[in-house]
Amino acid sequence: MTAKEYLQQIHMIDVKIGQRITQLDHMRHRVSTIGSFDYSRDRVQTSATSGNKQIEDLVDFERSITAMIKHEQKVKDKIITEIQQLKDPLHVEILFRRYVEWTSFEKIACDMGYAYNYVCTLHGEALKEFDRVIGEAEWEDLNLKKKTLKLNTE
Repeated sequence: MTAKEYLQQIHMIDVKIGQRITQLDHMRHRVSTIGSFDYSRDRVQTSATSGNKQIEDLVDFERSITAMIKHEQKVKDKIITEIQQLKDPLHVEILFRRYVEWTSFEKIACDMGYAYNYVCTLHGEALKEFDRVIGEAEWEDLNLKKKTLKLNTE
């Protein structure tokens, strides 16, 4: 895994969390929507078990999402802390804005008052510094964990 791939995990984390929250909103809407009644027909006693089941499913899903978000946030916080370990403040700012805030190179260059090409050069230097700070051993450990996960899912 390269430094760039490692840092790009933050975007995937944000996407996953956003999708889960959207899914949760849809479930809440379904549970809170009350069906209409046809009063012209004969009354028939119905059970509330389907509504209760939907509420139980919603509560279970909320718990699982909360646990997933906590885990994903820890990963994100770890990566941000690693970015902030860099010595050059320009490198920290560029990596943070690019991978945490998902700002384009054009916007970063404009905001910082630098040329686009210079920001791209600084980005490359920042990735190299990130590699040195975090260390090759961690990349190997991450690749090993990734391979293990693939083997377990096959």
